[in-house]
Amino acid sequence: MTDTIEDEPVTTGDAAAAPSVWSRLRTMSFGPADEHPYRRRTSDWIRVVVAIVFLAVAIPRHGDLSSFEKDLFTLLNHLPDGLKSFFRVLYALGSLWALLVVVFAAVVARRWRLARDLTIAGALAWIIARAIGALVSGSSVSDALTVTVRIGDSSPSFPMTRLAVIVAIVAAASPYLARPSRRIGFTLVVTTAIGAMYLGVGLPNAAIAAIVLGWGIAAAVHLAFGSPGGRPSIAQMTRGLHDLGIDARDVALAPTQPSGATLMTATDDHGPLAVRVLGRDAADAQVLAKMWNGFLYKSGGQRLYRTRIEEVEHEGYCVLGAERAGVRVPELVVTGITGPGAAVYVERPVTGQTLDEVGDDRLTDARLTDLWNQVAKLHGARITHGSLSPTNVVFTTDGPALRGFSHAYGVDVPVRTATAPGAHEPTEAFGASDTATLLVATADRVGPERAVRCALAGLGPTGLTPALPMIQTAVLPASMRAHGRAARKAQTESLTALRTATAAALGIEEPQLEQVHRLSWQTIAMVVGTFLGVAALLSMVGDPEEMVETLKGAEWWLLAVALAVSFSTNFASGLSLIGSVRQRVPYLRTAELQLSLSFTNLAVPAIGGLASEIRYLQKQGVDLASAATAGGVVQGAADAISTVSVFLVALYLSPVSFSFGNIDTSNVIQIALLALVAVLVATAVIFGVPKIRKKVMAPVRSAWATLADVVRSPRQVAQLLIGQTANNLLYGLVLYFCVAAFGPPVNFWAVLAANIGVSSIADSVPVPGGSTAVGSVGVAAAMTAAGATQEAAVAASLAYQLASTFIPAIAGWFCVRNLLEHDYL
Repeated sequence: MTDTIEDEPVTTGDAAAAPSVWSRLRTMSFGPADEHPYRRRTSDWIRVVVAIVFLAVAIPRHGDLSSFEKDLFTLLNHLPDGLKSFFRVLYALGSLWALLVVVFAAVVARRWRLARDLTIAGALAWIIARAIGALVSGSSVSDALTVTVRIGDSSPSFPMTRLAVIVAIVAAASPYLARPSRRIGFTLVVTTAIGAMYLGVGLPNAAIAAIVLGWGIAAAVHLAFGSPGGRPSIAQMTRGLHDLGIDARDVALAPTQPSGATLMTATDDHGPLAVRVLGRDAADAQVLAKMWNGFLYKSGGQRLYRTRIEEVEHEGYCVLGAERAGVRVPELVVTGITGPGAAVYVERPVTGQTLDEVGDDRLTDARLTDLWNQVAKLHGARITHGSLSPTNVVFTTDGPALRGFSHAYGVDVPVRTATAPGAHEPTEAFGASDTATLLVATADRVGPERAVRCALAGLGPTGLTPALPMIQTAVLPASMRAHGRAARKAQTESLTALRTATAAALGIEEPQLEQVHRLSWQTIAMVVGTFLGVAALLSMVGDPEEMVETLKGAEWWLLAVALAVSFSTNFASGLSLIGSVRQRVPYLRTAELQLSLSFTNLAVPAIGGLASEIRYLQKQGVDLASAATAGGVVQGAADAISTVSVFLVALYLSPVSFSFGNIDTSNVIQIALLALVAVLVATAVIFGVPKIRKKVMAPVRSAWATLADVVRSPRQVAQLLIGQTANNLLYGLVLYFCVAAFGPPVNFWAVLAANIGVSSIADSVPVPGGSTAVGSVGVAAAMTAAGATQEAAVAASLAYQLASTFIPAIAGWFCVRNLLEHDYL
């Protein structure tokens, strides 16, 4: 008889004992592991992003070949003519293989899902490759669309359409194929590229672009429809466990499956078993996930393993170490390699109810304290669990136990046996993330005060204190993080209450939260924006040799002066901040704060600097509402008045004329009317909806009162306007010296007007990093229009970004640390 899972027939009974020729052929061609469940992998996201970035850089430079690419093409293209027939065969074999894979999947193997994916991948590669080729050849968008859908035309030379289609089909089929079939496909991709260059069909950069395009399209198809999990089948696991000496029965998939591995259940003569399986693709997914987490987060426990068996053996090491330390953990049965290259970890699970299942009557203080004793023993053995979520805490008849050590890591030191509760308290911050996670989990069940009291009884102050700055969402496992705006807000409030209760129980002041992120999405966007800005600047350089000569002839002392003037802007902006509040604040510390913002605004774009200013003013005795208004509304209003005034004066005094004749006034009027309509609609909504009016008008009234209070103080008005005006003039002076360092100086008023205009436009870009990119290109273009040579303008723009943004950020980092140490932040 036959059981069908999706589109793959699975035969049992007598037919299984004598497989047909077609069955053996399917097994030899396709992967021996079960294809279910289909997953969307992190690696595919990375492949798509890498492909997009690569093509975005390669397409504009398709006509520029490096010397290596030229030499490679010459070497292959100038091989003896007698090899032409041989290379024609090589060039055709790739296409034949791709066609055979599609036909074999659909007709012979009856893999309709696979045939669909391969057809879509090949069609997308053909369409996108032809569209790119039409666009790079100078065709219009409409012509490119016509060429893309026309069947009879010859393919463009960049990228190689045939090679892109072959790569897309081979890469899309790869997760389904056995290793020999995959190797044949990748070999034919290489031979097709070599044959194409010999026959003169395409250049090396066209071949590389085609390979990356097909590779990225295959990843996109896998993301859209999922790709095989690559885990062993039930029958394979049953035989594999027997090979490892376990007489396993009733092997089945666990009802809940994690990402990156497969969980199975089984039984033997001694009771139930839990089996964690790392299939052929799990190792790659976990390595990429851990590398990504290590890139984003500072937590140091995520180790990379060379092999799958090394990973399960380390998990076993942590479980054995915890057991020797007196921690209640599952019994390790065996680790090993079995089935089609799968690594397995087999344990005898603990039985009981998890933390989120156990009734309130069983969550006594004694049991919770015992739970924390288990954590203290674990950390005393220098082992961190890595994921102490409620599902990994089990209340057994003997007491609380810990399970799920797949994320655990241990320090290679001798393990001591715990003899008393709290005997092995963690030193410094070791295991702080475990403590914070479990504290949040228990607080959700019994409330913050009771959870902290039990944790303090089980860990002691030494074990609980390091966890206080770690009580934040970023530390929690994905299963414990709230989803949805309202839920995230509620979780943030509960974490704040938990930190307050913990600090009160320890008798200390709440510390600053530990910065667990290495990078945020805003920081990544900032880096990308900076890179794009520099790339756009370099693309403006006409002759690279002239650019090199311009850099060699730079007046470095003028650049040093520009850097010194850039640092002096912090005194001007500090004076402006002092004028935004009525309280007296120290001038030098305020200037130090402004320098620290050079780092803060890069690390946390958009809101980092404002948050630091508000915190600083609060430390000086300014209430929160006034501090927020001073840092945002008051300084913003003074900046707008000063900037417009200085810009108009500079525009009037500048000998460089700015023409507005090419601006379509009808478009300006349309934009103004749309803006007016938007303002009227927003005003009607605010005043027409009571709830919105209440939320909006309260801070508006407070801001207006603070602003009116500032206006009534001549001292504050003078400090605000003088500070902002000096700030604008000094930044114009920085750019002036940068331009003068690389060529004849440009009129200062022209430089000032251009700098204010470009900066205002760049600051309005709402994307992190966008202001840097727009500012870099805009400054270079403005300096060129003002009379500087193109090479000098590009060099000056790069120097200006370094002097005004990046070099001060280095000093700003030290200022942040100093302000924190002296309790100014």
